[in-house]
Amino acid sequence: MELPNVLTNEPVPPDDRKKPIMGLLSFVLGALSILFGVCFVELSLANRITLAGYDLFLIPLVMLIFSIPGLILGIVGVAQKNRRRSLSIVGIVLNTMILIVSLLAGIFFLLVFDYAQ
Repeated sequence: MELPNVLTNEPVPPDDRKKPIMGLLSFVLGALSILFGVCFVELSLANRITLAGYDLFLIPLVMLIFSIPGLILGIVGVAQKNRRRSLSIVGIVLNTMILIVSLLAGIFFLLVFDYAQ
């Protein structure tokens, strides 16, 4: 069913672009990465998990496990033709920020544990 255009009173064609499945998956993986990172930090601060001092190093590792596939899916989603790209772009930005922060945190934790021991 086509809706009429208000100014010209002509029917507006429906949006033929398909749903952004890859972009949605990219965004969900980025959100899961943040969620698991926050959960690990909370459990680590509450001393509910201790892995011989390496629990802080596992936080960036878990975040990397989710953000790298999310970044790849976002890039694939932007490259697809005839798809909406907004969620793919949001997924790329989100996963890139998570990737940078988790890499910097991982390097920082490695340096701190290296000098502490």
